[in-house]
Order: sequence, then C-alpha cells, then structure tokens
Amino acid sequence: MAYALPEAWVWDFWVVDDGSKYHLFFLYASKALRDPDARHHRASIGHAVSDDMATWERVEDALVRGDGPAFDDLATWTGCTLQGPDGTWFTFYTGATLTEAGNVQSIGLATSDDLVTWDKQGQLLEADPRWYEKLSDGQWHDEAFRDPFVYRDGDQWRMLITARANHGPADDRGVIGTAVSPDLRRWTLEAPLSEPGQGFGQLEVMEVVSLEGQEHLVFNCLASDLSASHRANRHDRRRLDHPDHLRAPVVGPVRGDAADRSRPVRGAHRQAAGHGGRRLPRLREPRPGRRVRRPDHRPGARPGRRRHGDPRPRGPRHHRLSSSTSSTVEGPAPLAATRRRCGADPFAVAGSNPT
Repeated sequence: MAYALPEAWVWDFWVVDDGSKYHLFFLYASKALRDPDARHHRASIGHAVSDDMATWERVEDALVRGDGPAFDDLATWTGCTLQGPDGTWFTFYTGATLTEAGNVQSIGLATSDDLVTWDKQGQLLEADPRWYEKLSDGQWHDEAFRDPFVYRDGDQWRMLITARANHGPADDRGVIGTAVSPDLRRWTLEAPLSEPGQGFGQLEVMEVVSLEGQEHLVFNCLASDLSASHRANRHDRRRLDHPDHLRAPVVGPVRGDAADRSRPVRGAHRQAAGHGGRRLPRLREPRPGRRVRRPDHRPGARPGRRRHGDPRPRGPRHHRLSSSTSSTVEGPAPLAATRRRCGADPFAVAGSNPT
C-alpha cells in the first residue's frame, strides 16, 4: 500500500474497513511550511477511500484543528477509529494546544454515522498529576499525552495512551497510560500499566497485534528518546526480577516480513514490548465493533477489488503505522517479548538499539 500527496507531508495513519470500502485516515501538513519539523504544529487528519488498498481516492478531511481557545486549536494528531455496538463510528484522536510554557496534548473524541462527516464531542482525557507528568513539572519538552489506541477488554473498553510518569529520571519516564469506558463515551483515567525506568522517554503510537496465537504490544521509540542508561546498556540482555514486574522491554527494530506474512509487524523504530508495573489486561480485539482489516499479504497473493458481501481477507483488524516505520529494516526476531493468552509466563528480554 502506498499513498502520497505531492503538496503535503503525510505521516502517521490508520485504516478502517466498513464492509465495502477501506478508509485511510492520515496526518498531513502543507509543504508550503518549508520546514518539515513545522508540520507537527499544522497537522490535520485527512481521509481517502479505496476498494483494494492499492488505488486511493481522497475525500474531505476528517478533522482539522479547532477554533481557539480549545484543547486542539494547534493541531489534530494520531488516533484510532472503530465502530461501536450501535453502529456509530468513533475516532479517538490527539488534540494539541500551544501554551506559553509549551505544547500540551490531550485526548479528544469525534463521532460519525458514515465515516465521512465527523462531529467533535470535545476533550475526553488529559494527564492527571496523580500519576502522570505535567508540562509544569519542567522535565520534558511537552506534555506527552497522545496516540490513543482503543480495544475491547472483557466487558469494558480500554484505551492505551502515550504518557509519562510523574516520577523517575527525566529521560526514563515513558509509560503506558490507560483509561477504561463502559460505552466508548464516558472514560475513567487510571494509573499507568507500566512503571518508569524501562529505558524510554516515551512510548509512541502503541497498538496491539496478534501473531501466531500470541498478543503483542508494539510501539515506537526514537533513538533520541531512549534513556541514557538504556543507550549505555543496549547490547545487554537483562531481566527485571522484581515480583511486581513482568519481564520488561526492549526488542527491536523488527522486520516486517518476519514470522507470518499475513500479519506483519512493521517498524524502523517499532519495538515489541513487555511491560514493567501492573500486568497488561487481556489483549483482545473489540467486539462487537469492527477494526481494521487488510488484504492477504501471503507470497503470491494479489490484491483485487472486493465487493460487499465477499469473504473478508485474513489479516489484523487494526493497523496503525507511524511515519518512522519501515518494513525493510533488519533486526532481531520481533517476538522476543510476548504475552501468552492464558498466562502469567514472564517476558524474556533482549536489548537492542533502534537504528
């Protein structure tokens, strides 16, 4: 799959299947800004549709920044889209605003009946100082609270969030933020699912994928956001033996065509991860809502037009990639840190530095 706009930078994206078409949602910003780093302060969420994930037709944007003052009056950043039990489509996204002290991020919600016209429902969640770092703490260049990923967890919905803990070394506070909801509209923020000190300044664009019957948390961490202690020991195998910890990260980069080709995990900086701190909840895909599906990528398979009612191709139901990802980067096996469906088996840990 390839998609580009000659007049704009395009980066993080996610894909949704409505049963007849694929919907591509992506971050983009005009190249008239000239400086590619400036794109983050002008990002909108674009939208394109396709029958085969090969040929795309751009349609009207899904979301743009709000009129100030608003939690998203600077930019709209990465999120995820799913369908609720009543047929309503939900997009959870990052809203960014620029204060005198710097960039502050929080989670917003927009809903739609047709995936085309979206109505903003306002801010859902922001960093709670009981557990999470605030910009006023002066430890990081922004208030990191973004990249929501939502899935079904038993009888509730769970959101994973890029966040930072309110304690620990400044370069090692990256944690897995989390919130729960009974209905996708009312959310309760909880303490993070991991502890700081795992080697990451931040864990970005997290998602849950299933490979060979096991579920994995995959995330992005730029080399510049790895902690100094991790960079110094990146070639060492290590284990955290504290009883309150699962065996903790670091694995990556991963190769996109490793393991099962029909369910790739791609990433130049992506890392399959275990988690310190509390145990991750059961990682199950949302039911009865629908997530992302994608064409079969087995060797020799050729994408074609899929009509409504045709059998669905096999593949993961959610697929979200960041702009830094690539399916051609060499690295160790991506499954060195896994969580079995049934269990409390510890995570094995292998250290590696993203390229």
